[in-house]
Amino acid sequence: NSKIKIDHKNDKYTFIQRYNRNSNKIHELNYILKETILIRRLKKDVLKDLPSIKRQLIPIWLPETVMNQLKQSEKIINKKYKTNRMNNQLIQSLGVAKLPYILNILENIYHHQHSKLVIFAEHYKVMNGISKYLLQENIKHVRIDGSMNMEQRHIYIKQFNQNTDIKMIIVSILAGSEGISLTSADTILFTQL
Repeated sequence: NSKIKIDHKNDKYTFIQRYNRNSNKIHELNYILKETILIRRLKKDVLKDLPSIKRQLIPIWLPETVMNQLKQSEKIINKKYKTNRMNNQLIQSLGVAKLPYILNILENIYHHQHSKLVIFAEHYKVMNGISKYLLQENIKHVRIDGSMNMEQRHIYIKQFNQNTDIKMIIVSILAGSEGISLTSADTILFTQL
């Protein structure tokens, strides 16, 4: 196959004439499109029977003792670190404080909805807490985080998508922000918003 040259000087009428429905150049057009652009389709345009997204915000009321600990942590961190680090530390502390509630939600989803679940988390302490719980409950799962290379991530994604015994995947928000397809999942839980 020799490379097909794209003449950018042609106008849209020349393009239409060259690649109309009756043209024998459809394969050429297909090649050009595959080599030069990414076509992104929305699920609603591909799967007409796809139900609409249901979003549910689950408020969590932390005990006063936990809130006091977080406020104390904020004061200590404010003195020691800059704003960016402080926010990260507080978000992590809040994530750890919410962990018992997150685990309760996971238990309910696992035992009542029988769905494949993607769990997004931001911090290793939260991801570790979730992993520990799932192991204790003998719930088969995989995990994707920043310590893994792309090949490892794709192996775990493939396992999640193809193995019906694997019901959950824990995904670091950063590691899972692009280049992954979790098509078998029907439920997503963001644990640290």
